Amino acid sequence: MEWKVLAETVPGNLQALALAASGADGLFASVDSAHRALGVAVRTLRTIPPGPADGELGGAFASACTALEGAHRELARLDAVRFGAAWAFDLYAQLAGSYDALPCRTWRGHSHDAGAAASDAAGRLLDAASEARAAESLLRASRSFPDGSLRWWSWRKAARRLTIDAADNAKLALDAVRRTRDALVLESFDTGMMLNG
Repeated sequence: MEWKVLAETVPGNLQALALAASGADGLFASVDSAHRALGVAVRTLRTIPPGPADGELGGAFASACTALEGAHRELARLDAVRFGAAWAFDLYAQLAGSYDALPCRTWRGHSHDAGAAASDAAGRLLDAASEARAAESLLRASRSFPDGSLRWWSWRKAARRLTIDAADNAKLALDAVRRTRDALVLESFDTGMMLNG
């Protein structure tokens, strides 16, 4: 009986996780902020003339990296809670004898989808943060060459390419966070149906 009491907490916890992933102050907002900052950096790298205008970029890279790394930590926290809820509900389904029923199989599929999407988002977040930090380092290194020289342009071009890659990975992380949120909502619905149905 205590397993049913524990299992009854799962739908609400999954809904809370979905809200945390998509809320105004949540994971989605952090990744979106980083994506926007990287977009600014890409546009700035395309347009700034040779000279000391790189100071603007340092802030864009710093805010993007801070947001991406914070989002990764928050995603890891949310996924750990999701995993614990899934483990508890899985055990409940086995004890209740409904493990092989269609609703439970559907729930397991959505649980797997949430975990896979969260894993994809985590990898994309780390990739984007690494690429942004590397681009910032390349940009700093370009300052050791005379403005407008071939080497200066080569290093800046490489920095721009890495910044574009970071922005692309941040965008893909946004998509993966959306998929995670959607799978969490479906998981919550499935668990509620199994408990009440």
